[in-house]
Amino acid sequence: MSARGKLDEIKVQWGLKTDVELAKKLEVSKITLDKWIVRDKIPDKIELKIRLMSHQNTGDGLTEKERQIIKSLRKLPEDKQDIYFHRILADALEYETMTNPLGGNLSGIGGKSQKTS
Repeated sequence: MSARGKLDEIKVQWGLKTDVELAKKLEVSKITLDKWIVRDKIPDKIELKIRLMSHQNTGDGLTEKERQIIKSLRKLPEDKQDIYFHRILADALEYETMTNPLGGNLSGIGGKSQKTS
C-alpha cells in the first residue's frame, strides 16, 4: 500500500479528517507528512509510533512491560530512540533466525551459542 493510502487509512481509524490533524497527532509538521507522501515511504520509527498509538486508541495488545519500554523510550532524545529502536529490531531478527518454529536451537549454523533450558 502507498504511503498516501496508509495515512488515509490511519485517518479513518483515528477519526481524523485532514492531514493537518494527522500531522499534529503524530507530532510532525504537515510538510514532513507531505514529504513521506512524495517519497512514498513512512519512516520506520513513525510506523512503529502509529502501531503503538493504534494499540492505545483501541486498548488492546500491550503488556505492562511494553508500556514501560515505550514510556522510557519517549524520554530519550530522538537520535537515541532511533538507535534503540533498530537495536531491538536487530536483536529480534537475530533471535528469530537462530531458533526454529519448534523452539529448537539452530545456533550451530553460523551464529552465537544460545542456552536452552
